[in-house]
Amino acid sequence: KVTPTAIKKVVQNENEPEEEVLFEEPGSEGEQVIEPEVARRAQEIMIGDVTHGIGYKANLSERPAAGKSGTSENFFDSWFIGFTPQLTTGVWIGYAEGGATLDGLLNLGGEQLGPLQPPTTIFQTYMQAVLKGEPVEKFEGINGAQTIDPNRAASLGIPTNAPADPASSPDAS
Repeated sequence: KVTPTAIKKVVQNENEPEEEVLFEEPGSEGEQVIEPEVARRAQEIMIGDVTHGIGYKANLSERPAAGKSGTSENFFDSWFIGFTPQLTTGVWIGYAEGGATLDGLLNLGGEQLGPLQPPTTIFQTYMQAVLKGEPVEKFEGINGAQTIDPNRAASLGIPTNAPADPASSPDAS
């Protein structure tokens, strides 16, 4: 369990010689609140959602990611909560006042169903930008593949930098 932080750092003149950090949130260590084996198994399931399931649009190519997508009854809300070993991010689309549906507003597949990208795609775009240049870390203690299979990614039209041959992947057994 880690206390959520909305803004980690505010920088003025970023990447300039006169760059100045105006605010930086101190790191949080967190605490173990569920049994480690339960957490590991839940994490494996959420990795599977990104590598083989409905959350495949949230995959980060060679960077391991896990998460869970969801919608509310009558499609009033849509969200994706995902994480890498370094960062957790939640994306929600909906109407704060409720009562309106997202039906017809989300572009969920090959055909253009609406003007909005689903939360999984927003998560992917954000995480790729914010983690650019950061080292790729693996989840500890996880059995099996942690990233999308390059052949599956190609069949879904998802670009990947992973090896074309799954047998040469570091996750291959």
